[in-house]
Amino acid sequence: MHRSVAYTKPLHYVKSFHNLEKVLTLHNHLPLSCLNESCASYSVPPELGQLQHYRESCTWAVKNCTEGFKTNVVLDEAIGRFKEPLISRTAFVLKTLGLIYDRDIVYKLAVEH
Repeated sequence: MHRSVAYTKPLHYVKSFHNLEKVLTLHNHLPLSCLNESCASYSVPPELGQLQHYRESCTWAVKNCTEGFKTNVVLDEAIGRFKEPLISRTAFVLKTLGLIYDRDIVYKLAVEH
């Protein structure tokens, strides 16, 4: 899998974990209001963890998409260690929910992408 060498700025395009004992309301990525105290936010450095958000192009808000992200890429095989468990578990859930009948279709789709 190829990815951009560049990373977005901290607190831009984030994914989050939330302590539900402290959060009152949520946006799809960040808390909007908290109970009793403020909700703390922490950025994780790329050496510790990175957002694997694959898309064909940048969002409308990224002004230097081609120069900053699309032309400077590297091969990153780190996500590959999750491939088999992810495919297997996804197939199990889809079959359990009755959304597929043949687990092999999930494997076939994964190989194509």
